[in-house]
Amino acid sequence: MDEPALQDARSASPSHFRWRKSLLLLGLLVLPLGILGAFVCISFLSDFELKEALSEAQRLDGDWRIQALEAKRAVIPESENAAIPASAAHKLLPAQWPYWEYTSPASQLGLGVWKLDSNVQLNGDQITALRQELARAEAALTEARKATNLSQGRYPPSQVAVDFLATHGSSNPIAHARAGGTGGDSRNCPPVPS
Repeated sequence: MDEPALQDARSASPSHFRWRKSLLLLGLLVLPLGILGAFVCISFLSDFELKEALSEAQRLDGDWRIQALEAKRAVIPESENAAIPASAAHKLLPAQWPYWEYTSPASQLGLGVWKLDSNVQLNGDQITALRQELARAEAALTEARKATNLSQGRYPPSQVAVDFLATHGSSNPIAHARAGGTGGDSRNCPPVPS
């Protein structure tokens, strides 16, 4: 290779390298900006769609929020509410009851009970195990039997669900009051249960 061609190759190489380096740096800058821009666009579009859906729900049915729905629910006196003894019975169930649902691997007894046809009688071991499990749960069964003559029941609203639903939406006065914000009118907020 002659001397001038070698000099041209040496002199062209650094500028070519700088051009590639600049292109790489530009790509590393544009890629995150593009991702950030896409995220911002999606966020704005999602917020717009949410506001559209909320306004449509408000227009079609003004009482669609959880507080309005809870206010419209029937009030059932405690003496007629089957949910109260059912909840109490559930709390009284012994740990790992019935045991065959918690054995690992599942015992033959448990599998045998659930796979029986309706016209097949339990065997002696299954009857004994079932009676033992019913004896363990006697307090829960006594409480559950109180609901048998009650024709209606209503569980109180789950405070977790009410809190979750109440805190979503930028125009919600309860969310603002609980968060200490000023965007809503907190005078009409229900008290927060402790």
